[in-house]
Amino acid sequence: MITYDSEVVIDRPQAEVAQFAVDPSTHREWMGDVADIEVLTPGAVRVDSRYRYLIKKGPMSTRLTMRVAALDQGAVEYRTEPGGPLDWQARLGFEPIDGGRTRVTSAGKMVLRGWRRLIEPLMAGEVRSGEAAELTALKRILESRSDAEPSQATGG
Repeated sequence: MITYDSEVVIDRPQAEVAQFAVDPSTHREWMGDVADIEVLTPGAVRVDSRYRYLIKKGPMSTRLTMRVAALDQGAVEYRTEPGGPLDWQARLGFEPIDGGRTRVTSAGKMVLRGWRRLIEPLMAGEVRSGEAAELTALKRILESRSDAEPSQATGG
């Protein structure tokens, strides 16, 4: 099993950070290995919303169908649907802190299936560094936006 846990502080209010991070239309911007995303459940993001991701890492690629397992202002949890190449549980937490800043935490665990189990020990470091890099990208994107710039997540 591969586990990861990382965090970053973003100089933006919790609602803005959470709204942007949860919006699937932004995932290719800050999730480094996401090459494509297909929204399978139309409408607003909610519990049981489903998405099919094309994940590319070097010469390898795989498709994963994820669903929103839990969602509130403070966190979103995703889980892979059964039958895919891996079992993955991921949680993004959004904690407001002083001065309109937000602590974002990313934690998860995954178990590779089939022949992929053989490379699980090799992939652990890549997964951990990749998840941390995603939070850094999220921070960079959100902090580089001007205060007057509307959130993509709100369609503005």
